[in-house]
Amino acid sequence: MLERYFIKPQTVDGIRPLWLGPEIERYVVCLSEQGYADRTVLRRVPLLARFAEFAQSRGAAAVEDLPAHVEAFITKWLGRWRPVRGGDFARQVAKEVRGSIEHMLELVVPGFKGTGRAHMKDPFAKHCPRSSRTWSQSAVSGLPRSAITAITFVPSPPT
Repeated sequence: MLERYFIKPQTVDGIRPLWLGPEIERYVVCLSEQGYADRTVLRRVPLLARFAEFAQSRGAAAVEDLPAHVEAFITKWLGRWRPVRGGDFARQVAKEVRGSIEHMLELVVPGFKGTGRAHMKDPFAKHCPRSSRTWSQSAVSGLPRSAITAITFVPSPPT
């Protein structure tokens, strides 16, 4: 799957032998299946490879050890940007880095829950019971994520 996103064989060959390489590749498959843009994969994979090397250099030997290294990695990563920019930019970069890493950790570390916002299993259930929805899950199941987001949800008028 990595070959789909990275044309140079040395890039793929640099990711696979990492101790976290199989998990990164599994994460790429997951992103692809969920319809994430190629640009997202191209941005996240090198970040995750650096995180894997960082965590290993600090003693991580199993995926269960990774969550303990997230904040230290973010601090180190931000050190590259703080001299140039600070404030809101640093917070946004930290949020993006943390989100990317935690998203992968939710897939590979059993029971891990990221610090980001919680996602509701059925976000419309409270306001619009399933029986009154104007679309069915089967109607959108084959669509890419971007198309599903664009579908306008119109609840039935009150009775």
